[in-house]
Amino acid sequence: MPTLDLRRDDVTAAMTDSALYWFEEFPIDGFRHDATKHIPLSFWRELTRKLKYRVIVPEDRNIYQIGETYGNPDLIGSYVGSGMLDAQFDFNLYDAEVSAFGKDDGSLEDLNRVFGQSLLGYGDHHLMGNISGNQDRTRFITYADGTVGFSEDAKLAGWTRDITRGDTIGFNRLGILHAFNFFAPGIPVIYYGDEYG
Repeated sequence: MPTLDLRRDDVTAAMTDSALYWFEEFPIDGFRHDATKHIPLSFWRELTRKLKYRVIVPEDRNIYQIGETYGNPDLIGSYVGSGMLDAQFDFNLYDAEVSAFGKDDGSLEDLNRVFGQSLLGYGDHHLMGNISGNQDRTRFITYADGTVGFSEDAKLAGWTRDITRGDTIGFNRLGILHAFNFFAPGIPVIYYGDEYG
């Protein structure tokens, strides 16, 4: 796909107007933004400004914007706040959950450490997304049931062999991951298909 130069004001204006169309014409609640850190901050500020003045304030409407950024809590959190996005996916917490709940010898101590970092970075009451999965990651349940090994190239496995349901322990482990996400501060985000588990 060609890349649009969102550093240009005219491109940002056109793309943010295009995004606003969906909010002005339909009662949608928000956006999930992919690859947030690869978009200039000026774009996020302009989109949020237009949402505020053309939809949120005039219609007394709540809009939720959540982004996807891999990185440390400081980088992830730098896109959250006034004039920016409402939240981001907490990938660091998710990775600790995968390890803690998906492995036979998973570490709850490491999960507790990462969870503490998230609370320190985002606060005890926040809108960050507690995810059960993502299109860029191997499904949690395939790790949890042993269908895909933690030491193998999971993408290669997905392209070269059929990944079928393994041991039923994966369902129990996915249930624990969902329970954690629903009870931790933040918003649980269920990746499509994970609700079956």
